[in-house]
Amino acid sequence: MANEIRQLAELTKQSALVKGDNHLIDEQTRKQFLHLRQTGDGFEGITNQKKEVLERMPGVLMERPTIEDIMLAYIGGGKNVAAAR
Repeated sequence: MANEIRQLAELTKQSALVKGDNHLIDEQTRKQFLHLRQTGDGFEGITNQKKEVLERMPGVLMERPTIEDIMLAYIGGGKNVAAAR
């Protein structure tokens, strides 16, 4: 069980909950997200490509995701999902 906890902790370190303005989302940046939700106010997404996102999307807010955030990204609607704007 301790090994599983370490693996989950490592997964949260490798991933990020990213928030920013919709103008930062294009065909290339969309591919860097496991899950992406866009609204009229901006976007929120989960990525495991933190360095690449920061390089392509300066000024975004990055937070450490919860295990639940990551799990929902993997099972919640597929890769690169965008909600109604």
